[in-house]
Amino acid sequence: MVMVRVDALTKRFGETSALTELSVEVADGEFFVMVGPSGCGKTTLLRILAGLERPDSGDVWFGDRRVTTTDPGSREVGMVFQNYALYPHLSVHENLAFGLRVRHTNRNAVRVRVAEVAELLELQDYLDRKPKQLSGGQRQRVALGRAIMGRPQLLLMDEPLSNLDAILRERMRIELRRFHDRVGITTIYVTHDQKEAVSMADRVMVMNNGRIEQIGPPADIIRHPLTEFAARFMGHPPMNIWRAAMEVTAAGVARVSDGSGAAWTVPGPWPTAPGSSLDVWLGVRPRDVDLVGPGEVADLTATVEVVERGGGDDVFLHCRHRDETLVISVNDGRALPRSGDEVRLKLRLDRVHLFKADTGARIHPSTVNGHAAATLAPLLVGSELQ
Repeated sequence: MVMVRVDALTKRFGETSALTELSVEVADGEFFVMVGPSGCGKTTLLRILAGLERPDSGDVWFGDRRVTTTDPGSREVGMVFQNYALYPHLSVHENLAFGLRVRHTNRNAVRVRVAEVAELLELQDYLDRKPKQLSGGQRQRVALGRAIMGRPQLLLMDEPLSNLDAILRERMRIELRRFHDRVGITTIYVTHDQKEAVSMADRVMVMNNGRIEQIGPPADIIRHPLTEFAARFMGHPPMNIWRAAMEVTAAGVARVSDGSGAAWTVPGPWPTAPGSSLDVWLGVRPRDVDLVGPGEVADLTATVEVVERGGGDDVFLHCRHRDETLVISVNDGRALPRSGDEVRLKLRLDRVHLFKADTGARIHPSTVNGHAAATLAPLLVGSELQ
């Protein structure tokens, strides 16, 4: 196991910047997941850690050892690829043993190590089979076994479950996490699937355009996203986010409105100067929007476009509010609206998020005695929502 540190790493491919001044630390024994859309730089960073790419600037440290220019074979790193990369003409035993035999390791030592790894990954009954005789999950376990045969300090995994069907992916997530907890090896895992990241990671690093959007435990990022991008990317279904305007009064109170006839007062104090206005993104999770009935106070009206059943008792209403689609999570135990119905909605105001429209950064109120002073309270404009 080893602590990994990346300092101000930059990597360009021609005119394209894949990574820009990126710095991060991964703790010894941590299961660390890098997540983001295609092209955000996560695989490039993984390849630099493996020694398959060299950065244009910056450094990589494994513990107190600088490995920026160290050859891949000297880094004590195991890597699992998306396509398994197994030798089709070799048996499971031979695939597992291949790396150690290339290093001229004693044959008896190789045999003992293959037996250990096969038992760890429950492959004992498949050692004589060829890859084509295995299921997708079994192949993935062979690929994992080959990566750990040499007892690496660091395990790198590049979207290893993306070729599996949905049911097998769910099972393999649990198996990989259970394996990590048994062996304790420092693991850096790349995926574009935020559900995968949430279910497996100790900490997640959300990436976008070669930069870090946010790092933290998955639940913290979902509850307290620091950027509009992180808010949209993490969580299922994604956060509802739409444009609004924020005005700060002379008393330091903010008034937020989206032009639909509803507005909210946001008690301060706010760091923005009184009398100023700001274009913002207003965000709220689908589970934090409630349907309200006649006679109850509502914040918004919207039109149902699609009723999606999410499995179990979960139902997601895809609604049109002005030019935006809002998703509302409701329970199947109540009477549900149908496509085309108008619904009245109320936001759980203590869970609303505001982000600057130009930078995407979250807007925080000032603090009083170490506590955030702002809470949201509705100020309904007009009578049509009453």
